[in-house]
Amino acid sequence: MKQYTLNHTTPAALRDGSAWQAAPELEIACYPWDETGYRPRTTARLVWLDDRLAVRFCTRERALRAEARGICPVVCEDSAVELFLMPVPGPGARYLNFEMNALCAMYLGAGTGREDNVLLKEEDPLQFQARSEISPAPGGYDWQLTCELPLAYLARHTDLRALAAGARMRANLYKIAEKGPLPHFGCWSPIDWPKPDFHRPEFFGELVLG
Repeated sequence: MKQYTLNHTTPAALRDGSAWQAAPELEIACYPWDETGYRPRTTARLVWLDDRLAVRFCTRERALRAEARGICPVVCEDSAVELFLMPVPGPGARYLNFEMNALCAMYLGAGTGREDNVLLKEEDPLQFQARSEISPAPGGYDWQLTCELPLAYLARHTDLRALAAGARMRANLYKIAEKGPLPHFGCWSPIDWPKPDFHRPEFFGELVLG
């Protein structure tokens, strides 16, 4: 099982960027359904504070599709990054899916699998403090997306009540574009499934709060 340890950090370190410089990097490098050979290099760093988790994705794209806007559109058709997080692992445990494109459009869901996953349309997107940066790069674009996941949000939809050192969560992180010139499906923790499906919690890796 893939495993990643999150550094504990402070609001000041998050603001000045030192939290991200100190955080270990993971790479979304598994493309189990690759049919085009297109595998955009995508990395992520995660940290935790007493009242929230935070994640930063960085990716380089040859072609960037960004059409969805707002909350709960189908962002997976765009160039998007995703975090599927199970804060309290266990049989039948719920996970939350955060799916975001380069315009910070968000698809928010919760469930134990694809069949019972529900949209969380009433959530205020401002609570996640999502921000994106896009810049030209050789052969395409670099884009970076940062998002914060408040403990209050996690507690509303799962059994999580506190963040503490030593806690273990389950998760997978993804890079996707279902449409556009270069469709692709990448994951951090490998998925052994015959067709593209990110709603496979049995293949989630482990996150440890350090």
